[in-house]
Amino acid sequence: MKKKRIVISLERDKGALKIKMKMPKELEAFFKKISNGEVQQSTYWRNENGEGQTFYNLSDEYNTMIKNILDNKNIHFVDNYGSGLVSGGGYPTKYNIAPLRTKGISEGISLVSEKFESVSNLEIEEYIRNIGQITKYIWEGLINKTKIKAIITLEF
Repeated sequence: MKKKRIVISLERDKGALKIKMKMPKELEAFFKKISNGEVQQSTYWRNENGEGQTFYNLSDEYNTMIKNILDNKNIHFVDNYGSGLVSGGGYPTKYNIAPLRTKGISEGISLVSEKFESVSNLEIEEYIRNIGQITKYIWEGLINKTKIKAIITLEF
């Protein structure tokens, strides 16, 4: 199996949070395809030029499919491009997977939020670990090329 590389880094400075991500082109192509190319612009997450970051829409059908995949792995998540990365302060912690739908993520993107993320550095570290694992599960469940064959023999 060919290895795919994902790169995620986070920086926090004076309340602002910056996340840099680069994902395989197949991941972005997947989100582009299931959104029919429809995009929206975030007011919460901005690029380095201060413009609202563009992201692919996600249909209810695919949102349910992703939810089922992650629920089976006991991962709690939120998919909201208008909120923070981690819903901390309670159990279970929920990780925001919306940045995976950012247009241009295969070339590398920066998301900047001037809003203070009220989560600890430990929770941010957990976010990075978990978003990598979540990406792997989405890849295995929805993107990875799969061929399933069955031969059934009935005898009467």
